[in-house]
Amino acid sequence: MLLTQVCKYIRQIFDLNLSMRIIATVILKILLFGLSLIPLFLIKLIFDEVLPNFNLISLVSISGLVFVIVVLSSAIEYFTAQIQISIYITGEYKLRQKFIDSIFNKNIQILDRISSGDIIYRGSSDTSRITSASLGILIDLPVNIIYFIISTIILIKINYIIFFVSISLIAIKLLFTASVSNKFHKLNYEKREKEAGLLDALKQTIDRLLFIKLNRLKDFEIKKYMSTLNTYFFHSKKLSIFQALVGSITGIVSTFSQLIIIILGAFFISQGEITIGLFISFMNLLQRINPQIEYFNSIFFTYKDICTSFQRIFPIISGFQNNMIEIENSSYSKNLLEVENVCVSLEQKVIFENLSFSMNRNEIVSVIGRSGCGKSTFCKLIAGIYDYQGTIKIYPDNSSNQPLMGFVLEVSSLFNGTLRENLTYGWTGVPVTNEKIVEILELVEMKTFLLQLQDGLDTNIIVSRLSHGEKQRIELARIMLIQPQLIILDEATSGLDTETERIVWSNFRKYCASSAILYITHNPNIIFDSDRLVDMQTLQENRKLETSEGEPFTAIG
Repeated sequence: MLLTQVCKYIRQIFDLNLSMRIIATVILKILLFGLSLIPLFLIKLIFDEVLPNFNLISLVSISGLVFVIVVLSSAIEYFTAQIQISIYITGEYKLRQKFIDSIFNKNIQILDRISSGDIIYRGSSDTSRITSASLGILIDLPVNIIYFIISTIILIKINYIIFFVSISLIAIKLLFTASVSNKFHKLNYEKREKEAGLLDALKQTIDRLLFIKLNRLKDFEIKKYMSTLNTYFFHSKKLSIFQALVGSITGIVSTFSQLIIIILGAFFISQGEITIGLFISFMNLLQRINPQIEYFNSIFFTYKDICTSFQRIFPIISGFQNNMIEIENSSYSKNLLEVENVCVSLEQKVIFENLSFSMNRNEIVSVIGRSGCGKSTFCKLIAGIYDYQGTIKIYPDNSSNQPLMGFVLEVSSLFNGTLRENLTYGWTGVPVTNEKIVEILELVEMKTFLLQLQDGLDTNIIVSRLSHGEKQRIELARIMLIQPQLIILDEATSGLDTETERIVWSNFRKYCASSAILYITHNPNIIFDSDRLVDMQTLQENRKLETSEGEPFTAIG
C-alpha cells in the first residue's frame, strides 16, 4: 500500500520531456559501461602477450588507446551528469511546487497541528530526499542490472567457480543488510523527527527574541534549546553508531571475501586454468561491479529512506479541504455574498450550526460580539479557510477588474522587503504609479513615515522594527491599492490611537466605496450609523440585529 502511494506521488512529475531525458541518461550510462570493458581486455593483452616478450611499441600503442578511451568516457560522463542534474532539478521543482500547493489547499486545522519548523523541514529535506532517491532508482536500477548481468556472463566465462564463491559471499552481505533495514528505518525516522523539532525550536526562539530579551529569559531559553539539541544529538549518535556497526561488519565480510577470491585465483593460476592477466582482469571487473553490488546492498536503505520521507510529508499532501467557496458566474445577483445553513466544527466542537447570512454589494457590515464568540472564525469561514457543511456563494462582478477578496488580520502579514513590494503584494494588474501609492499613504497617515525613508518606496523595511500601528496602516494601504470587491477586516485598526484611527478609517471607507466591507471591531466609535450591525450571538440564532440611523450603540466586549 505504501509503495503504491509513493509511486502515485512520484508519477506526478513525469512528462514526455523528463521521460526522454531519463531514457537518454540510462543509454549513455550503459554506453559508458561498454567503454569501461575495453581497458580490461587491453590489460589482459599487456600482461599475457606484451610483457612476456616485452614489445615497447605494442605497450605504447595499447596505453595510448586506453588514454583515448578514458578521455572519451570522461566526456560522455560529463555530458551524462549534466542531463542527470537537470532531471533532478526538474523533479524537485515539480514536487516542491506540489508541496507548496498542498499547503494552500490543506485544511488549516490539520496544518495547525504541525509545527512550522517541521513543515519547513518536510518541504525542503524530505521532498529533496524523495526526488533524488526515487529518480536515482529509476535511472540507476536498470543500468546496474544490465551492468551486473553482462559482468556476470564475462566472469562466469573466465572462471565460474571463483564467480559463484564470490556471489555466495555477496549474498551473505545482502542478507545481513536486509535484516537490519527495519532498524535503520526506525532510527532514521526518529532522527529526522528530532531534527525537525530542533529547527522549530530555533524558529520559535527567533520569533520570540524581543520577548525573551525584554523578560531577561536568555538563560532559560538557551537551556531549553540546548535540551532539544541534546535530544537531537542523542538520536543522531544512535543512528551514526548503528551505521558504523553495520559498515564495520560488512567491511569484515568484504575483506574476507576478497581474501578467499585471491586464494582461489592463485590456486587456478598454479593449475594453469587461468592466466595472470585474465585473473587481474577478473579482479578488476569484480571491483568494477562492486558499486553495483553495493547499490543492490543499499537499495533496502534507499527504499526505507523514501518511505520515511513520504510518511512525513503525507499528512500535508493528503486530505485537502473538502468544501470550497462557490464562485458563481453571475453579476446580476443583488447579493455579493450568501451563506445558507452552514455548520462548522473545529476539533470536534460545534462552532456554527445552521448559520445564514447575506451581504449586498457595496454594503458595509460591522460584526460585533464578546471576545471568543466566533467573530474571527466567521470571517475566516467566509474567506474559505475552514471545512463546512452548507452553502457559501460569492457573486463577483465579472465586468470589474477588482480582485475578488482582500483580508486584513489583526496580526501583521508584512514581510522583510521594500515598502513598494509590501504595498503591491498580490497585484498582477497594470503597475501602480508612485503618485497613486503616495496618495494612499497620505490617506492612511503614512506620508511622514515615507519621507523619512532613505530610498522612499524602494527602501527595505524590517517588519520587527515597525510599530503595530504602522504595520496596520501599510496593510490597509495595500487593500486600498487593489480595492477588492469584498474586504474583510479583523480588528484592522486596533493598533492606532483614537484620532489617527478616526482619520484613517474615514479615508479608507471613502476610498473603497465601490467595495463591500465586513469588519470586526470592539471600538464603537468607528461604527457609522449607516453600517449594518451583526451580532454573532444573534446571527448564530439565525436572526439579524440592525440599528436605525442615529441610534447610539455600545460595543460588546
